[in-house]
Amino acid sequence: MNKWKEVRRIKNDTTRILRAFLLVFLTGAMVWESDTSFVSQKEYEWEWVIEPGSYEYVCFIADDFVAAEKTNGMWEIINVSEGNVLPGEYEAVGLCRDNLINIKRGGLWGYIDESGNSVIKEQFEDAYEFQENLAAVKSEHLWGFINCLGERVIENQYDDVTSFREGMAAIKQNGKWGFINAEGGVVVGCIFDSVRSFSEGLAAVEQNGKWGCINASGKIVAECVYDNLQDFSEGMAAVKQDEKWGFINQNGNIQIPLQFREVGNFSEGLAAVERNGKWAYIDKNNNIVIDYYFYDAGSDAGTVWVGAFHDGLAMVSRGTYCLIDDSGTKVFEDSDFFLTIADYDIARDLITGYVYIDEAMKVKKYGLVGMDGSCRLEPVFDYISGIYEEYVLVSQYMENGTLKDGVIRLI
Repeated sequence: MNKWKEVRRIKNDTTRILRAFLLVFLTGAMVWESDTSFVSQKEYEWEWVIEPGSYEYVCFIADDFVAAEKTNGMWEIINVSEGNVLPGEYEAVGLCRDNLINIKRGGLWGYIDESGNSVIKEQFEDAYEFQENLAAVKSEHLWGFINCLGERVIENQYDDVTSFREGMAAIKQNGKWGFINAEGGVVVGCIFDSVRSFSEGLAAVEQNGKWGCINASGKIVAECVYDNLQDFSEGMAAVKQDEKWGFINQNGNIQIPLQFREVGNFSEGLAAVERNGKWAYIDKNNNIVIDYYFYDAGSDAGTVWVGAFHDGLAMVSRGTYCLIDDSGTKVFEDSDFFLTIADYDIARDLITGYVYIDEAMKVKKYGLVGMDGSCRLEPVFDYISGIYEEYVLVSQYMENGTLKDGVIRLI
């Protein structure tokens, strides 16, 4: 029996008693018993794809591609599914979008394909990832757009731009912002002090320090009267005025009065709202669905977290990080693992978590846990940063005390 399994057997009862005591003491709440229909799944084996210490830094740029920084400061690109390093070294690497990766070499930006072949030679002062088959590129201090063949489809004429989203890109000229369509036609003239990208057919815009929103035709839907306005999500956008938050609908009308100190976006019909230090979840008619509760970081939660719902579940902090369903009931409780907010994959039934491997509960080891609380990946890593399909970005301490990234494949 390995060390963590020996320690977890010793600490099992005392840890659960301590966790229950912390939850009752800190929140005054009862500890819910696990009530879930998830079926226990087998524990994964794993193998190294990139061992920690091989590179200074590692990050995923797509589910199958990793950018890795070498000791000389140059970057390589690795296809983890095929196990090969693409030819070439680069000064910088962007995300892989539309099967192209923007790279910097010789002080200029260009694009390569997923085999490492040069598709658009390095010629730009700056370049963004492709988005909706167009990429913003900078030449002679001005921005324009190219297609996936490298053809200039919108001339370099703007002081600044954003990538396309919902067929629109923000442009900046003479200190003001507007929007163009994918053909380069100006839909909204440069009259705003600041803008955000389109979301659900609407974009937040700022004039004279106040925010409103416009539609894709440039028509003002909500006047610029708010101190802040977030992106639309599920037909609603959070707005702030006089230190209070509420929500407007897609017609620009106030749907939920401005009465909250903090809010989250709507997801699966619910939004987190905070008042008097406590959080609740409300529906779009301002009905309280999950009643007010004092979420706190507690002993093992690093920060207060009241998350969005995905697949009927949300991650929150109640003394420790936990998952609740849309009635507010905990669905993850009886486990040797403590959860983290690093990443989780509900479809694959994988959540990042850790166990203490010492009786003093000071030394953590990270692994993956299932919704039923069972171990899915043995906790032998010093940290887990993210889950990317069957790959997991992990970190281990080196002999010199530095934390280095690596990648494993679940098998």
